[in-house]
Amino acid sequence: MYEGPKEIIIIKNNISFKNLHPFLAFLKRNLLILELGGRAYTAFGVPTFLTKRIEIWKILPVTIVIALTLAIFSKYHIIPDLFLTRIFLVLSALSIASLFTSSIFIMEPIWLYATIFSPLRLARYLLFSKALTVIILLLPFTFLFPDPRTILMVLLNIPSFIIFSMAINARFYPQRQQQIPTLSLGSFLASILILIPIALLMTIYIIPSSLITFTIASVIYSAILALPIMLSQAYWKKTIEKNIIYSS
Repeated sequence: MYEGPKEIIIIKNNISFKNLHPFLAFLKRNLLILELGGRAYTAFGVPTFLTKRIEIWKILPVTIVIALTLAIFSKYHIIPDLFLTRIFLVLSALSIASLFTSSIFIMEPIWLYATIFSPLRLARYLLFSKALTVIILLLPFTFLFPDPRTILMVLLNIPSFIIFSMAINARFYPQRQQQIPTLSLGSFLASILILIPIALLMTIYIIPSSLITFTIASVIYSAILALPIMLSQAYWKKTIEKNIIYSS
């Protein structure tokens, strides 16, 4: 009896998680291989949603080049003033960070994790590990723009935005690999809820204010975004259940 050609499985990288705390295991994986998600188009022009696993060392040079380009443009007044520099800076950081917001559960064995961790504990491990990874990717901005505003934005505001955005997408707009994106109430609601903190962050960062006022505003902004989501057992119980059903 002919069985046909057998599938060949190629393992490119082995990652050992032996003797690691679960959070450190998630963090180690994210620091080695990142999952980026976003819309794409097939050869026939049909929109689809794709995720791609990519090594972090391939992304870090891109963030370095972007930060270095902004620093050179600012130094030689190609970008004419500080106001525009801050606009480009926050938009660049948000653009890099937003690559992670749609793919939190799309390539994760959620059904398996749900048998090991509580929904809230699982969410904290996934979101905090991805937020720390984003901080590392954005560190070139703090080195080239070492002012307190940029440092607070990278270390506090952007991670809080990432946590909030991933939580909103996971709840209201879950995605599957190679799924055709559709307009729905969930996608519309997710977009609105994510656009609001983007506008607030740009306002806080760009508008001139004293360092004390900026620091207070940054702390309040981050606390409002991240704390309720990271403390709500009910939110993540419903979200994890929805993603397990959606991926089955």
